[in-house]
Amino acid sequence: MDGAPDIQCLTEFAAASKGQYYPAKNPEALEAVFTAIGSKLGNNFVITYERPTENNVSQTPVLSLVIDNSGSMSKSPDEGADCNYRMEKTKQMLADFIGKLPENAVTQLMTFQGGGPTSISLNSSQVSTTDKVKLLKAMGEMEADRGTPIVEALTTAYENIITVPSSKKVIVFHTDSGLEVEEGYREAFQKLLSKIKDKGIFMLWIGMGISTPEKEKVFAEASAATNGEYVVSESTSDIMTKLDSLLNRLEQAGEARTTPITVEISYKTEQGENLIYKAQDEAEFTPPQKKGTPIEPEVVRIERGKKANLYTVKAGEENKGASAVGIIGKDSILYTKTEIGKSMENKAMELTVGNAFYFDKLLGLEAWRSSYRFVALEVSMKNITGDKIPYLIPSIFKHFYISIDGAGMYPASKATWLLENPVTVHGNPSVEIPSGGTAEGMLVFMIPYSYTGYTQQSLHFYDTKYGHIQMPITGEMPDRFMKLESLSQQSSPQNITEAFTMNVTAATVENEISKLQAGSFSA
Repeated sequence: MDGAPDIQCLTEFAAASKGQYYPAKNPEALEAVFTAIGSKLGNNFVITYERPTENNVSQTPVLSLVIDNSGSMSKSPDEGADCNYRMEKTKQMLADFIGKLPENAVTQLMTFQGGGPTSISLNSSQVSTTDKVKLLKAMGEMEADRGTPIVEALTTAYENIITVPSSKKVIVFHTDSGLEVEEGYREAFQKLLSKIKDKGIFMLWIGMGISTPEKEKVFAEASAATNGEYVVSESTSDIMTKLDSLLNRLEQAGEARTTPITVEISYKTEQGENLIYKAQDEAEFTPPQKKGTPIEPEVVRIERGKKANLYTVKAGEENKGASAVGIIGKDSILYTKTEIGKSMENKAMELTVGNAFYFDKLLGLEAWRSSYRFVALEVSMKNITGDKIPYLIPSIFKHFYISIDGAGMYPASKATWLLENPVTVHGNPSVEIPSGGTAEGMLVFMIPYSYTGYTQQSLHFYDTKYGHIQMPITGEMPDRFMKLESLSQQSSPQNITEAFTMNVTAATVENEISKLQAGSFSA
């Protein structure tokens, strides 16, 4: 600002934005500015860390198989100059490799496809397992389609394996499309390669049918950046030779160069929200020399229980979580999962939200094709009425809404009944919670599709008798959602004008409202 600052103007700006104005010429005031900002945006914690006295890092091999499922993988030589039925060759090659893995090896399988004008699919076809039969089944169900999102696939593979406690971590990255990335992603790609190297994760890069020296050079550079190895060939025997070398490497003792550290902070806010923050990383602490009992990697095990009868089971009686969504990557495509862990209440009910699951495809329904996404919330509703009476929610479709980016409110969807454990009995939208009882299950919404995620989400439950519940999930909830109590609660007006009046002060024509296109009738 040229010249002297307009103090009155700055003071008015601060008041209008509900902030404060401090003159910069006062050093003490400036210190107060940063103190005020710090109190609003974060907290400082002093953590005392006690180094372990024993080395508990496991020597169990942990592998992440990252396999290209782009459309070129299944094309014939007639359809492209650089195509040769590589999907079937890859399946046969991987089946041989999986059969030779050590019996205790923990393996993950992820496929990737998409990008460009189409959505990106990063499918966890098989989570951490030692069961080779399940791994082979997931591998056999791979289908080629669409493009090749290199950076996104490698990022997800790194995030999936980095938290597993083992000194033998390996990522096998397979593609037939080269490793070239767009200019806007190159810096992030290089940083990711450096992380993989620093964390001691061994990388094997496989380029199937990479036919030019320029493309092979990129593989060599990626291999050098990660202290890994690479193989570029159309021949499966050449690639198997490299995979056999990897098997020999897994038999050797691993070198533990880092120590896994987890920090978790949980507390309840003044508004009654339960917040949990958790981070895990590999710290560059030299592990203790003394050997202790290894902390072995955990694998996912599924035990079959009593099957739910969807027409007679009471809400929340059986099955918690987003169960029965078929094969992830085929029947359902999981975009992401988020831990919410929040509770709020009105005068009749304590509402708790556990995890949120975001699906681009749910049991065959591809919401992304219509620019939507499914979000399934784990909810628990506890009856806390003072009169010790049942609490009836007439319809989940009329009482539960989710807000996205402050731009729209979306009601609970009938897709709730697709899941095996809906919060209501199939076909009945009402929920009756007995006195002192709890109803639990999944609640599904359809929200606008977004390539970049969501900055604001909030869950809204409306009850004019016992009070509304406005629960922030992510971001800051718009003030207008908090002003419902000031609205009229008069029920069943004889005339609509008894409920409100409306004046039209301006009009405009829009082709899109809340991300919804007007279609062929747009102006």
